[in-house]
Amino acid sequence: MEKNLIVFSILALILISSNTLAYTDKYCLDNQTLKIINTKEICDDKGCENLTINENIKCDYGCNQISNSCYMNPILRWIITGAIFFIVLYVLYKVIR
Repeated sequence: MEKNLIVFSILALILISSNTLAYTDKYCLDNQTLKIINTKEICDDKGCENLTINENIKCDYGCNQISNSCYMNPILRWIITGAIFFIVLYVLYKVIR
C-alpha cells in the first residue's frame, strides 16, 4: 500500500511539473461522482510516452452535469451570497447617501 502511494505521488509530480503536452478531462459519472482524467505526454531521447491518471471524487452535495464539477456546500454558498448582497447594499447606501 505504501509503495503504491509513493509511485502514485511520483507519477502525479511528473504529471504536474513536466513542461510537455497535458490534457485534463472532467465529467460526472453519476450524481455523486466526478471523474477526472489527467493525461500528459512525456518525451525523452528514447521517444514519447503517455501518462494517464484517473481519479474519482465523491461529491458530497452532488455533481453538476453542466459545469462538470462538485456542488459547493449549500450553507457556504448561502453565506457567500448573503455577504455579497450586504456588500452591494452597503455600497449603494453610501453612494445614495
